[in-house]
Amino acid sequence: MESHYADARVRLASYRNVVLAVWWDAPRVLQMQHYRKVLMLLRERHPEGIGGINTVVGGTPTFPADVRAESAKLTEDALLDFGLAHIMLMRGLAGTAVRAFLATMLLLGRSKQLTKVFDKEDLGVDWVAEQMASKDVECDKAAVMAALAEVHAMGPGTD
Repeated sequence: MESHYADARVRLASYRNVVLAVWWDAPRVLQMQHYRKVLMLLRERHPEGIGGINTVVGGTPTFPADVRAESAKLTEDALLDFGLAHIMLMRGLAGTAVRAFLATMLLLGRSKQLTKVFDKEDLGVDWVAEQMASKDVECDKAAVMAALAEVHAMGPGTD
């Protein structure tokens, strides 16, 4: 597991060609810019393609216009060859608000990106691994799960 960026809102890491993002709060443009940088770095390192796991564990679901625009651009650019699993661990009204934001982003972004929303991390990792396997790219699900657990254990960074 390689850690690429961390602040109080997010920790961005990777395991081989799978991007791992754990969100403790809603993104701002700075976090979205770092997310794009990590995607571009991994695309350079892995010409066979990359997949992504985006886990939301908490926070206040507010998404200013500039964040919505950057999210739509990322969705439109479809930088994740093997799809992006959004894993919603937030429950209640806040979780519903985040799911509504994701649905709007995907609709407005006219996504070419394979994307699916899950409520359990193992299901999301399985789905990304299936996308990779369908293109004859290996994904060690147990190792990705272990890396994701490590990212969670590291917790958010500091601002």
